Amino acid sequence: MGITSSNKVVDRSEVSCDGEFQVTLALTAAPDIIENPTDIVLVLDRSGSMSGVPLGAQGRIIQLEVTVKDVCPNRRVALGVMLEEVGPDGKTEPRGFKAYTIPAHTQPGCRDVQVQCIRFVVPEDVSLGGKSLCDTRRFQVQLIAQEMDWEFHCP
Repeated sequence: MGITSSNKVVDRSEVSCDGEFQVTLALTAAPDIIENPTDIVLVLDRSGSMSGVPLGAQGRIIQLEVTVKDVCPNRRVALGVMLEEVGPDGKTEPRGFKAYTIPAHTQPGCRDVQVQCIRFVVPEDVSLGGKSLCDTRRFQVQLIAQEMDWEFHCP
């Protein structure tokens, strides 16, 4: 009869490229396991060919938080966020652009406004460096902020 059920537990949800992790296997066996030993094999599929998204189609998620300084009351702000990758030779390649409208606040006086969770997904197959998730890549961000509301009237 052999093994009747099994379960695995991995001690972390993310492992760095040179990291280590522990896998705990729990097995339930029928009474004849001593007379009929069973081989146990643990396979780590890194190819992605068995199921799910293949590793070659993965990328990085870059998340930014930006503070826009001195936003005055009752003024919306247009915010442009440009992401560029910096190659080993210092040349840059655009990797994404996002535009946001920051709503007006009603607090007294001008204040700093924080914009959170600006996310870009950057695939590995367009890297200026290596093509592995373990390779270091450099990015830079350019920001443009402009008030959208003002009290200017043409005569």
